[in-house]
Amino acid sequence: MKNLDEGKIIDIKSFLDYKEGEITNLELANNDGLKLIMMAFDKETGLKPHAAPCDTLLLALEGKAKILVGDNEFIISEGEEIVLIMGIIHNVTSQGKFKMLLILEKEN
Repeated sequence: MKNLDEGKIIDIKSFLDYKEGEITNLELANNDGLKLIMMAFDKETGLKPHAAPCDTLLLALEGKAKILVGDNEFIISEGEEIVLIMGIIHNVTSQGKFKMLLILEKEN
């Protein structure tokens, strides 16, 4: 895994800073079966609706965001998770500053 030291306790949220008015991201791992991406959303920034390329687990690391999955809207907060199924349209809109970790299960 990129940017990770074995045998050390880490604060993964500190790996990625906020940029004013932007969404930043950091790829932590990318191999045949798994991809880990951390994203930091500045106040009221968001992703346009799109479909997940594979099944994905979204973990909220900090703050809150509105998540639209298909026709269902959710508010996710730090410490909560939501599953995004491959092919289902979704989007993410931060409610203030928001950090998340995406765990993508890639098909072999």
